[in-house]
Amino acid sequence: NRIWEELTQAKFHENYACELIAYQRTILWYYNLTVAVFSTGGVLGFKFWEQVPMISCVVISVISLVKYIAPQIIPSEKSIEKIDTIADFYTGFYCQLEALWYQSESNRINGKELEDAFFTLKETERKSINKIVNENIRHHKMHLVQKTEEKSAAYFKRIFNV
Repeated sequence: NRIWEELTQAKFHENYACELIAYQRTILWYYNLTVAVFSTGGVLGFKFWEQVPMISCVVISVISLVKYIAPQIIPSEKSIEKIDTIADFYTGFYCQLEALWYQSESNRINGKELEDAFFTLKETERKSINKIVNENIRHHKMHLVQKTEEKSAAYFKRIFNV
């Protein structure tokens, strides 16, 4: 049914956002480490660079260029925080959908009430998070999608035996 589909989709979005955060933090860590190593090497290796000034200029130019284009490649802490907001939203959204699904399955809510509650939740998603998702997740990384699908499927198998 529609609620179940939205439930699985919400879990996927939550898991994907968490995987993306971990992936982007790893990229940011390696970038910062690389900058630190080359900066330290530039300062501590001054005598070495004095002998080969051309190599020094090339290394400094490459680091400057990477720093200039880094916002396009390397995620900022601010963009990671926005993806964290997405993960938090979908965690709560999933819990609300799950409660709605349980009420539906146990016949504690009738068709019209269920429909109203469901579409109220969907409207919350549209108003609260869709813009942030569209700004921060422009394309999906296929290796993360595959990992997320496996993680989500394992979750539903473990919790719902599906």
